[in-house]
Amino acid sequence: MRRNFLLIGFLALVIGGVSLSAIFSGIFSSQKILSVKEIPFDVQISKELAGFNLDKDKLHFGTLFFGVSSERTMSVSYNYSKRVNVQIAVLGNISNWIHVSPSTFFLFPNETKSVVLSLSVPDKTPQGTYEGNISLLFSE
Repeated sequence: MRRNFLLIGFLALVIGGVSLSAIFSGIFSSQKILSVKEIPFDVQISKELAGFNLDKDKLHFGTLFFGVSSERTMSVSYNYSKRVNVQIAVLGNISNWIHVSPSTFFLFPNETKSVVLSLSVPDKTPQGTYEGNISLLFSE
């Protein structure tokens, strides 16, 4: 019985993986991906203190209390001779804490755009460090 369950689970995983691969290849087949940039980020949640972290090793939202928000602005540019499409996604288990504005836009040659990243810590979030990545996809 357990062996049959494992076999069915494995087959479902394989079929699901093939289906997702087909879906994503259909989405991006009309786009030529030029580059993908991953920017790690973190936020520390504390009950007793709040603070800033200006280190340049990653995008830090600082030390916050639960129920509080923090905002960062980043400049996005791409040195290319023609217009590029930029799509920004937040990856990780706290991706729903971050709102990106704008998350999709065009960049023209020698143009720089400001993107606002707003992080809102849900109420009663346990203390600790939470991490993820900001992914920037540049395509034609």
